[in-house]
Amino acid sequence: MEEAIEVEKTTEIVKASFFQLKYNQYITEDDYVIGINRLEGLIKKTDARTSAILRSILGQIYFKYYNANSWKYADRTVLKDDIKSDDIRTWDLERLASKTIE
Repeated sequence: MEEAIEVEKTTEIVKASFFQLKYNQYITEDDYVIGINRLEGLIKKTDARTSAILRSILGQIYFKYYNANSWKYADRTVLKDDIKSDDIRTWDLERLASKTIE
């Protein structure tokens, strides 16, 4: 994947990302969290075209996570704006929904 990033091969990066996301489903229960963290890291490393595609995939993953886990977040209180947490498992439903459409 690093080589594909260096030579800006968008198709290879996207294919590798899909493979990693699918593979994580089978080996860990935190597959959404791991996938989100990996994609956010890749978005920072890639060119604008690739990053646009990866952002679209990231939005879909946030939405799937939201649908799969919304029952966990239904009774949580809304966090203050000044509280910044990168761990998606600690977010409230409002922040999760806004990140999905970002």
